[in-house]
Amino acid sequence: MINIGSIFGTSGGFGTSPAYHAAKGAVRTLTKNAALHWAAEGVRVNSVHPGFIRTPILDQAKGTEIWEAMTASTPMGRLGEPEEIAAAVAYLASDDARSSPAWSYTSTAATSRAEVPPSAERESRESECGP
Repeated sequence: MINIGSIFGTSGGFGTSPAYHAAKGAVRTLTKNAALHWAAEGVRVNSVHPGFIRTPILDQAKGTEIWEAMTASTPMGRLGEPEEIAAAVAYLASDDARSSPAWSYTSTAATSRAEVPPSAERESRESECGP
C-alpha cells in the first residue's frame, strides 16, 4: 500500500488551510499505524509526501511572486516533476523496497528535507546525471 500525502502534512504549511494540513498529517500517521499493524503479514505500507510539484494546477502562478517564492523555498531552486514522484512510488511498489515496510518519502527537489534510502538516492542521481 502506498499513500500519497503532502509536505504540508509534515511541516504544517504556511499557517493557512488547517484542515488540509491536518488531513495530510493524518495520512502520514495512518501509514505508520497501518505499517505496524500489517508488517507481520508481510504487507508493506509506505507513504510519499511531495512538496511543490509542477502540475497544471500551478500554471496560473507562473511568472508571479508566488511561483518565485515556491521555487526559492526549495533546495534545488525548482519545482519537483510528476515523474519524480512516480519514480518514488514505482520504487516503493517494487521488490527492491521489500525491506521497507514503513518508509516515508519526501521529495528532494521540492522540499527542505528528504528521507530517501541510499539506493533510491543513487538511482535518482544516475537518472538526472546519466549513467
